[in-house]
Amino acid sequence: MLGADVDMVGVDMDPGAAATANAAGHLCIVADVAALDPEHPALQWVVGVILSPPCQAFSPAGHRRGHEVAAIDMVCSVIRSVGGAAGYLQTVHADGSDAGYAPRSGETWPEVREQLADLEDERAGLMAETVIWPLAMLCSSGSVEWVAVEQSSALPAEIEEAIFFEFAQAGWRTTEAMTLDSVEHGSPSHRKRRFLTAYRHRTPVISVHPSTPFPTTTFAQCVGWETGRRVNTRGQRGIDPRTGRPKGGGGFSADRPSNCVTATAYGWKDEGSGRRIEQNDIGRLVGFRGGYPWTHIGRGEGIRTRAQQAADVVCPMTAAAVIGRVLNLYWEAQTRTYVVELYGRAGAE
Repeated sequence: MLGADVDMVGVDMDPGAAATANAAGHLCIVADVAALDPEHPALQWVVGVILSPPCQAFSPAGHRRGHEVAAIDMVCSVIRSVGGAAGYLQTVHADGSDAGYAPRSGETWPEVREQLADLEDERAGLMAETVIWPLAMLCSSGSVEWVAVEQSSALPAEIEEAIFFEFAQAGWRTTEAMTLDSVEHGSPSHRKRRFLTAYRHRTPVISVHPSTPFPTTTFAQCVGWETGRRVNTRGQRGIDPRTGRPKGGGGFSADRPSNCVTATAYGWKDEGSGRRIEQNDIGRLVGFRGGYPWTHIGRGEGIRTRAQQAADVVCPMTAAAVIGRVLNLYWEAQTRTYVVELYGRAGAE
């Protein structure tokens, strides 16, 4: 969408998500970032790092184990140890003047990560990778200039502050955080996400907010329904034995932007006719063109897993705004063109 001339390599634990990315023309390998060596020589020319740790440990959509005091303390403690392990622990003389950085602590990255083993939800610990990767790459003659992190808008402030402290201690010039809703960038579905960005040598100037509001595209316009319909989101949810009612879900008017898309969207349907939306509809709701190659690996059709992929990704229009700011590229005109092409007159009026 931005037309940026960059080489990118993705890493994902989910074989299906990696297969989808590869089918769409992106290079993505299947691996666990927490098991890889961030000081590998092959990484020395990487200038930008984008990280998107799982949000379930913090999001209302999960069990929120990451909000427990013990979990926050553990994650923050490990994050605060990264600077020392990478050689970016600031020291001062007795008179309070700057004494430079202390020698590296000697902790290996597996040892740093091992401290997170007792977390009830191990996904919360992946927030430490947002600091481990860029600082580890730099301490081995790396070239990293910027970092962009996507996370739940419910990320605890203590974790965010710990991350930014480590970047500041390592001498990075600018750190910033913002919460964006994808509707602001032309999406027909709401999704609030927290974006953390850090820059070693500069302060960005291009805004992530559009100069004028994007046109509103409703759920009905996106999926081709007539007006006056309601979306039933209970879908395939099971019955709660305690209440005899479906577990969660509800409904909303199709004449407005959609609720946040989740994995259960494959069961969303018109309350009147019972017509369900399809994977192409789910993809378009989060900003992808029809026919996008959502790929499932495993038994069965993988309807839910493909819907989960669409629910997990950052809306392309919002990503364009964030990365446009990071790369100092004007993103708005290209994004408006993309929205019009994707949603037709609904995105142009």
